[in-house]
Amino acid sequence: MGQRMVLLARSVCETVLASGPTGSLDGVQCLEDATSWEGQGPLSGIATALMSGLAERWLIMPCDMPALTTEDLHRLIAMESTLACCAVEGHIRPLPMCVHASLGLSLSQFLHGGGRRVQDWTELHEPAIMPLAADRAININRPEDLPTPN
Repeated sequence: MGQRMVLLARSVCETVLASGPTGSLDGVQCLEDATSWEGQGPLSGIATALMSGLAERWLIMPCDMPALTTEDLHRLIAMESTLACCAVEGHIRPLPMCVHASLGLSLSQFLHGGGRRVQDWTELHEPAIMPLAADRAININRPEDLPTPN
């Protein structure tokens, strides 16, 4: 599934990085979590990216949403906001997100204050919202999460 998400990211971005230890995803440069946030979940990878100085704006994609499309990501990127994410049936889904690096300090403070949930940090910033169809927001975390053929 990681390779599927890399292909999707490459369809909309010139540079694709993965969060994790070096070599964790074949053919993709990896950004290892900064020591100060190591082991603090997905937000540590996002904070590392935002504070890296490698880009001003980041498209942050989850590794477990294979139904996302290039069109979905283009729509999200086109939202000119400091933070943009999706909503499914009116409920915010923090990932995927498009976020400006200027929010790196906020995220660092959130993590150092004990925050761990992407949803909680996202809601602090009143993100711009892009509606996303429920069938595109499916998370695949276990084999039993795979859709069954009709």
